[in-house]
Amino acid sequence: MVNLKKWLGNPFIAAAFFTAVLIYSNAVVPADKNPYSGLVSRECLLSVTGTVSSNPVKSSSEKTYSFFVNLEKSEGKVNGYVLKSSAEGKIKVFVPASTAESLFPGKLYSSAKSAPLIEEGEKIICKGIWNSKLEAFNASDVENISVYDSVVKKISHFRALCRLVLKRLLFSWGECGGLLLALLSGSREYTSNEIRECFRNAGLSHILALSGMHLSFFAGIAGFTGKKFFGKSSSFFARLFGIIFFVWFAGFSPSLFRAFLCSMISLLCSALFCEKSDFLSILSCAFLIHCMIFPSDVYTAAFILSYGALCGIVCFADFFAGKFSAFLPPAVASSVAASLSAQIFTAPVSIFMFGAFMPVGIIASVIVSPLISLFFLLGIIFILTGLMFPFLSVIYGIIINILFTVIIFFVKIFALVPPVNFN
Repeated sequence: MVNLKKWLGNPFIAAAFFTAVLIYSNAVVPADKNPYSGLVSRECLLSVTGTVSSNPVKSSSEKTYSFFVNLEKSEGKVNGYVLKSSAEGKIKVFVPASTAESLFPGKLYSSAKSAPLIEEGEKIICKGIWNSKLEAFNASDVENISVYDSVVKKISHFRALCRLVLKRLLFSWGECGGLLLALLSGSREYTSNEIRECFRNAGLSHILALSGMHLSFFAGIAGFTGKKFFGKSSSFFARLFGIIFFVWFAGFSPSLFRAFLCSMISLLCSALFCEKSDFLSILSCAFLIHCMIFPSDVYTAAFILSYGALCGIVCFADFFAGKFSAFLPPAVASSVAASLSAQIFTAPVSIFMFGAFMPVGIIASVIVSPLISLFFLLGIIFILTGLMFPFLSVIYGIIINILFTVIIFFVKIFALVPPVNFN
């Protein structure tokens, strides 16, 4: 159970606690680390050039995608004259869905003439106008600038192509391929509105958001594989490689960056032969680093819910597990305790932000999470072997679709339970 006196005596936990109080009471407002800077004011922008710095995300209306661009140049009309200038900072860009999806498989409006590859690391030029209401640039046209004059840029371009190949492979598996794509890369273009809505209504939205579950699972597979083939001593390096590779391929989101920081701090502690680390200290350290590197994340729902859920599990899971183990099998008691503990911290946030929360998620997670783990494991195995032996792809598609059907059956059952509304 919670031992405030002991925990607040820990410098990392105390610093994280007081930092959170200062931020969420608005006593301290994190500064924008990458504000726009250029001779052309944002309101006059007609064109921007820079490097994509985040994965494109589809809007709820499904009409646009948004992503961030690290600027290099800007162009606009000032007092009737066209002015070109160098530029700095990061801005949000919206593009039509038809533009962002022009290279995606199964999109009828694909065009060979203008098919930009919009992925993190790609250099692009966007033409459009500034939207003051959204505080973002509305791009009507996007073009790639193929400049791969460094190793980093070549690796980034290779990643972008790999993500495109993965989409094309999983597209042949139908809706289950869309779910696996969301779990592996954070791309939800092929996860239907109905499925996303069912996960949300069942209190399982966190499963679709890349987080510690996905990272830990992938790192575990890498560690096991490394130990099996190269010996116990290689397990550490295999896990490290697995963590870095997954984050590199999937791209940072607030919840995944939190998981990445916690994993790296834990590995560092184990490598330095530290005593068994207090996970709340690790989480607190990750929180402080996250606030410094990506201060813009601190007000996002993904950031707050991710740290809140894990904090609740650390504080209360053992206590509830002890109570539930009196009448439940240990594995079930532990799973229910973790779900309930996470809800203690996240339910108030959900009520404040969305006006409702889904208590059914406590039970839904216990049943669906193991199935998702199996789905994730089989998906990785099938993808790797399917690339080596393409003739197996059809068989793999049938097998994984059966598991997908079982998962969606349970998700839809739990989605029928009404949420607790506070509107």
